[in-house]
Amino acid sequence: MKKNRLAAWAVSGLILLAGIPLTAREVPYSRPSADVEEMILAKPLPKISFNNQMTEGVIYQADEKYLPLSFIEGIREFKVGGLRLNGDNFSQTRKEFYGHVELITERTGATRPIAGLPDGLMAHDFGWSPDGRWLCFLNDTPKEVELYRVDVTAKVPSAVKINTRPVNSIFGGAYAFVGNDAVLYKSVPAKRGPFPREEYPKGPSYSPAREPIRSSAPTRT
Repeated sequence: MKKNRLAAWAVSGLILLAGIPLTAREVPYSRPSADVEEMILAKPLPKISFNNQMTEGVIYQADEKYLPLSFIEGIREFKVGGLRLNGDNFSQTRKEFYGHVELITERTGATRPIAGLPDGLMAHDFGWSPDGRWLCFLNDTPKEVELYRVDVTAKVPSAVKINTRPVNSIFGGAYAFVGNDAVLYKSVPAKRGPFPREEYPKGPSYSPAREPIRSSAPTRT
C-alpha cells in the first residue's frame, strides 16, 4: 500500500512539472563567491617595455582580462593551423589588446601621456627603434590594422599613423625598423580574391567499414 502511494505521488509530481513552462524550470548559471569572482575578473596588471638604452619606456594596460563575447561575435573568425584569424582586418583575434598607453622616463620615474591616440584603442606589438627615439605599435580596427609611431623625445609625444596600406599581422612580426628612422611593414594585398564563402554539407558524410589498423603511425595533434 505504501509503495502504491509513493508511485502515485511520483506520477502526480511529473504531471505538475509537465504543466510548468520551460522557462520557469531553467536553472541560472552558477556564480562563484564574490572574492573568487573578483580575483578572476580583476583588471590585468600593467606591462612595461623599455628602449635599448633603458632611458624611456612605455606602460600599457588591458581594459579587461578576457575578450568580451560581443567582440568575438562581431567578426568573421577563421580557424587555420591552430590560429584564429580575423577575416575582416587580417589579424589574429585571440591576443591581448591594450587600451591604456603612456610613456615613462627611467631617470625620474615620471609618466607622460601620448597625444593623438585613436578612439577605442586596441594597441599591441610595441617596438623601439635602435636609437630609442621612436616607439611603434599596432592598433586593430574593425576593418584594418594600423601602424603608429611616436617620437618619445618630443615635448608633446604624439602618435602618428604611418601606414598607407592596411597592415597584415597574421603571421610573424608585422613590422621592423630599417635603421633608426625607416619602418618596413607587411601589408594586405591590394588585389585579392573574394572573401571565402562558408560551405555547408549537402548530406551526411560516411566512411565505409574497414579492417582495424594494426600498425602505428604519427598523427598531427
